[in-house]
Amino acid sequence: MVDKTLIDTSILLEPFTIFEKRNKNYKIKALSILKYPKGVNIQPVISLSVLGEIELIINKKVNIIQGEEKRNFMKDVLREFFKNCIFIGLDKKAIDLASEIINKDKYLDPLDVIHFTSAISGNCDAFLLMDDKLSESRVIKEIAKNHNLKLSQFNKPINEDKGRIDRDITWIQ
Repeated sequence: MVDKTLIDTSILLEPFTIFEKRNKNYKIKALSILKYPKGVNIQPVISLSVLGEIELIINKKVNIIQGEEKRNFMKDVLREFFKNCIFIGLDKKAIDLASEIINKDKYLDPLDVIHFTSAISGNCDAFLLMDDKLSESRVIKEIAKNHNLKLSQFNKPINEDKGRIDRDITWIQ
């Protein structure tokens, strides 16, 4: 079975940012998702909230992705990746659920919560993310469980997260 998996903004932008996270191969592993081989066990899903955040970052935070050539390369890679994606909207159910979550856990970033709730309202099987605060939130874990949404922390060692949807996909590991 192929899991419909919402891909978080951070994963899409990680290969192109000037920041280094975790280990030196992190950017290469994130880029491998964008150039993923056909036939893997996920169907990538992109929400309108993720697209909006990407657009804001590209146009407003030019210091994160330095150089016009690099931004153009990023746009080309993303454009090619998006050809293999399912796109989902942002509906009232996602907004209402996001509001409920933020009222319960005020430390969460509202945009990250919108991505999460979009995965739920878009009937995704999984949400692939990098945000530790979101994935470790008791509220998020409970709601994900109630909606049968797998939270898959990008690039977390397999032995640390047995529930990962990507546990057998070496290009994400």
